[in-house]
Amino acid sequence: MWADVALLLVVLSVLGATGIEAFRRQRLTTLSNEATLNIKRIMLGVKFYNEEQVAKKKLGQSFTPYPYIPFTPRQKPCFGGSPKYKADPKRWKRHDWSKIGFSIPDEHYYRYSVRNSNEAAVSAFFVEAEGDLNCNRIYSRYKLRGVVSPKTQTIQTQGMILYRELE
Repeated sequence: MWADVALLLVVLSVLGATGIEAFRRQRLTTLSNEATLNIKRIMLGVKFYNEEQVAKKKLGQSFTPYPYIPFTPRQKPCFGGSPKYKADPKRWKRHDWSKIGFSIPDEHYYRYSVRNSNEAAVSAFFVEAEGDLNCNRIYSRYKLRGVVSPKTQTIQTQGMILYRELE
């Protein structure tokens, strides 16, 4: 009888550990969706911005194919001890976020940027997201590359690059 109880406890322990790990991974996957969706929203905003800039160029006005926007929020993930950034709609009015129509009114897990790719041969940039979902200083990073066509000045995107997606 005690052997049956011990066996039952072992089985329940294994099932419990497996279930907890599956729940944790599902939670992290849900959080990673925040980064993927927001990067796509940012890229769409940059493309609209680019279309406006191309129209200005045709009128002889100055032309900037995409904005440079530093990481927002400025603080590294988990700066205040929490993986979440507090809601602060004002921070998205800084830099050029409003020019591309992007903001995050709620708490969020990632910080975002639009940065040059520093490639000499092409005009390219990255839309980036960076987060630390469990405050272990190992960052999840997402990048979506945009390339400005030399002929049309429009933006083509290339596949999403993931670094430690669920760190």
